[in-house]
Amino acid sequence: MKIKICKDECILCGNCYSLCPEIFDCDYEGVPYCKISTDIKYKKFEKKILKSYSSCPVNAIKISNSK
Repeated sequence: MKIKICKDECILCGNCYSLCPEIFDCDYEGVPYCKISTDIKYKKFEKKILKSYSSCPVNAIKISNSK
C-alpha cells in the first residue's frame, strides 16, 4: 500500500493526522504529509489508514496497492 496526500486538493481539515497520527502529521502551517513515503507493510495501521482515507472530505488522500 502506498499513500500520498495531494496537497493541491487538501483543505487542511486535519482528519488524516487526527485519525492516524502514526502515519500522518502536519507541518507548522497545518499542511499534512505522510511520515512514511515507502510501502507500508504494517497491517496494524491499515484500518486507521482506511478510516482517514474515507474521512477526507475532498478525497485528497490517494492510496494505491503495490506489490
